[in-house]
Amino acid sequence: MVPHANHNLRTSPSCPETSSQVVDDAITTTTATSFSQDSSPSYMSCIRQKLQVRGFSPETIKIIESSWRSGTKSQYQSVARKWFEFCNLHNCDYVTAPVSIALDFLSDLFASGLSYSYINTARSCLSSLLLYEDSSVPFGQLPLVKRFMKGIFELRPSFPRYTISWSISTVFDFIRATPLYTLSLKDLSYRVAFLLSLLSGQRCQTITSLSLDNMIKSDDKFIFLITEKLKHTRTGVHQSPLEFQAYPYDSNICIVSHLQKYLEMTSELRNSSQQLLISFIKPHRPVSRETVSQWIKNFMSLAGIDTTKYKSHSTRGASASYLASKHFDVKDIMSAAGWSKEETFRRFYNFEQNNRFNYGTAILDSVVSS
Repeated sequence: MVPHANHNLRTSPSCPETSSQVVDDAITTTTATSFSQDSSPSYMSCIRQKLQVRGFSPETIKIIESSWRSGTKSQYQSVARKWFEFCNLHNCDYVTAPVSIALDFLSDLFASGLSYSYINTARSCLSSLLLYEDSSVPFGQLPLVKRFMKGIFELRPSFPRYTISWSISTVFDFIRATPLYTLSLKDLSYRVAFLLSLLSGQRCQTITSLSLDNMIKSDDKFIFLITEKLKHTRTGVHQSPLEFQAYPYDSNICIVSHLQKYLEMTSELRNSSQQLLISFIKPHRPVSRETVSQWIKNFMSLAGIDTTKYKSHSTRGASASYLASKHFDVKDIMSAAGWSKEETFRRFYNFEQNNRFNYGTAILDSVVSS
């Protein structure tokens, strides 16, 4: 793309002003000086300097910085790196670049073949970086930017990863064919991770956070209190305890039986670790979210699920979709699995019936009776 000479905000003070470029002279001078000194700043360093320019104290800045979670920071840093390179090429400032330059940047991302989802992430990143003193509307919410993103969607639409789900019945047929008492620790680990995910409708992050310290055990159930901040944790909303009930009609698919067996086999391997899931390979350390995801995927593959198409996260949609198809109350499903937007959920699972239930037991009951 040909550089825009009239967008040189660092070295061409005579460039014509637009409504998006009207920035207080003192702030413009300060930001240009601050950011031009660092040819490759990080995303958070730009946020920090932007807030410093606006006069916020270090204590306030630190609190504001903490509002971005690590995953978001990582995503935005990937975009920011491209944005810094683009601004250096066009010789304009990272935080005062006009809307036209920012949209040219998004156009470049589109031309390079990146998805609508990535470009939308880039829009969000720029919204937090760009500083327009004459506007109370962030970059991403400007009418022209919203129109631009609609154009991106029309040209390169974004669809759900899955349009149909794999068969839960097939997986439980596979489980029944391999009795619990015959499993090695490796196979048991795979199966426990899978069942915990499927029968709770939770993400791998939640399953990884399960701890013996926060476990309440009885003969017919396991309850895990969630004390960590999760992806869907927000002000006033946190994951309720996960309750896994015994399934007396078939011990081979009973999650309580599997957990009892797993705790028995790992009791002498834990080395004081209180995380529920630990590695089956020495030195048996607590496993990461990525490892739990791989265990679930490995089990799905063993059960005959096409893992080139379906990833570990698909257990969440598969279980919810199955319950919705059996006419369980959508609000119950959403509450149990941690969904917050009912209108989004209804777009895919448009079934509703009043019925109190336990998430995992409802799945097992329906599988056995089908």
